[in-house]
Formats: sequence, C-alpha cells, structure tokens
Amino acid sequence: MINPEDYGFSPELFHDVSLLLAQERVDEQLQSEDLQLIQMVNALDDLIQTANLLSERLSCWTLLPTAKKKVKPFEKTLCAVNDEISRLQEQIEQDMNTLAPNTSAIIGPLIGARLIALAGGMQKMALMPASTIQILGAEKALFRFKKEGGKPPKHGVIFQHLSINCAPKAERGKIARLLATKISIAIRADVFTKRNIADELQEDIKIRLQEIRKK
Repeated sequence: MINPEDYGFSPELFHDVSLLLAQERVDEQLQSEDLQLIQMVNALDDLIQTANLLSERLSCWTLLPTAKKKVKPFEKTLCAVNDEISRLQEQIEQDMNTLAPNTSAIIGPLIGARLIALAGGMQKMALMPASTIQILGAEKALFRFKKEGGKPPKHGVIFQHLSINCAPKAERGKIARLLATKISIAIRADVFTKRNIADELQEDIKIRLQEIRKK
C-alpha cells in the first residue's frame, strides 16, 4: 500500500490529486468520439421509432373525414423528424468514415456504427472474436436458443448488408461468417494500427463470395 507521507505528501494532498486524476480520466472517456457515435446511433433509433409511430397514427387519422388544417401540423412534425433522421444518418456516415474507415468500407458506415454501439465502443469491438461480432444484435435469439434449444442465430445486424439478405438462405450463414471475420480485422486496424487495409479486405471478400456462390 502506498504511504503518501513516505514521499513527502500529506494524505489530504494525495487524496485530492487522486480525485483530480480520476476525474480527468472520466472526462477523457466521456469525450471519446466513438461514445459520441454511440449516442448518435441511439438517437437515430429513437427518431426512427418516433417516425414509425407518427406515420402509423397519421395513416389511421387520414382514413377519417378530417379537415386538412387539423392534420397539417402533425404532417409537419413527421416531416421534421424524417429530416432529422436524414441529417443524423449523414453525420454518422461522416464520423464513421473518419473514425473507422476500414470497417465502414467492409460493412457500410451505418451498419458499422450500429455494431460499434452494440459492442459498447470501438476498442471493445476490436477485442471481440469474429463469432461474437457476427451475432451482435441477435442477443434475444441467442438467449432463447440457450434457454429453449433449437438453432442458434447465424447473424445479427450484419444481416442488413445486401450480400447477406439478398443471398439464398443456404448461403447466408457462410457469408455472415466471412463478413464477420473481415469486420474483425478491419476494426482492429481502425483501432490499433490505423492502416488502410480496406482494398485488400474487399478483394478477398469478392473472391470468397465467388467461391461460396459456386458451391
């Protein structure tokens, strides 16, 4: 145990300095750009849910013989929410292309940002095995599998990528594993080495996809 008096410091001074250093570390973490990214993704989800609710309500409302002046303010609100969704998506794409260019190139900036949000940050995601990245977003299905049995989930939010959701059902698991492996390499490069390896990863994905489709 450190005794501050052995180094000529009073216990009070040591306590104050320790608190100051801890606060600086907390402030530094809170300013982390990927944590800001997570907040944007969460805000985007909130806005999309709000837009869906407003759109559903508006559809039901307009089925009734309603004066336009009663519906117009509601339509403006929905339009404003949709505009903010578009703006936020553009901002996420810009930030992702700066923070995680390799990951963005492999899976797309919006899906990549969602993966980072689900992982809890870029560094946490970089330390995950590819098999975990593959099923990020499928936690409910995984819990159900562990509790009730059946088939485990083959993919989470990466299913949104066209190469998976447009593929024949029999190929989706293989393509999900392929993309998860490349995403794992990409995010580690974004976090640790800062090297641009997107082109070589994309070329390897192209070759592997051709092999999967031939089988």
